[in-house]
Amino acid sequence: MAFECGLALGIQRSGGKKDRNRDFLILAGKPYEDKQTLSDLAGQDAAYHDGRPERAIAAVRSFLASKSVTPVRGAASIGRRWEQFRAELPDLARKLSITEGEILSFDYVPDLLHLMISWQRDRG
Repeated sequence: MAFECGLALGIQRSGGKKDRNRDFLILAGKPYEDKQTLSDLAGQDAAYHDGRPERAIAAVRSFLASKSVTPVRGAASIGRRWEQFRAELPDLARKLSITEGEILSFDYVPDLLHLMISWQRDRG
């Protein structure tokens, strides 16, 4: 995602006032992995997840909580909800005549997002 990160960074640094106030989170699997492909990240520290979903969830939660004016549920709670969703995903996809492999592929991202949003809405 080096290209997309570069675009976001370029807009943040050279865009209008609204763009300069934008913030974003860089996630990388291992320390300094981001520096190998992204040469100009001065001032942008990545959060490292070591390929572990619970660490990625904690990093995203921490980032969002630092930007929020309302409390954000804890990483463990978010992780439990993710596990619940993943357990139900095969049945949810099957109802749409989509296989689990398909729904987890890049080509089905809009469908997966739709399922995630619906699942969240249905569970309050």
